[in-house]
Amino acid sequence: MLERAVDKFRGKVQNVLEQLNMKYANFVIKGKEVTPGIDQLRTIIQDLTKHGQAPTPVSQLAKLKSAIKTPEFTQLYLSVSLMPNLTFDLISEAGKEFDKANKELLAMTGKAD
Repeated sequence: MLERAVDKFRGKVQNVLEQLNMKYANFVIKGKEVTPGIDQLRTIIQDLTKHGQAPTPVSQLAKLKSAIKTPEFTQLYLSVSLMPNLTFDLISEAGKEFDKANKELLAMTGKAD
């Protein structure tokens, strides 16, 4: 009976890991703001880490750079690509500033949501 419970638990953990790995592999930022997407990616990474499957820092950085390499975030992508010694946290901070600047520009042009 205990063995059956352990097998069932392992199966659930394996399913969770498969879902988290799929979310990480297929991650894209949706919407006009980058910060919520970065937060979502950070949560996926934290969940993978809790389960002993932490992506490497290089993988995390590559995933985030790939996620901002879109027409909506072209200016952000170009800006961070010029930064030396780029890190996940640097892109995260740049993303916050990017969102803030976009809101200010939209407010100036009267196109704010």
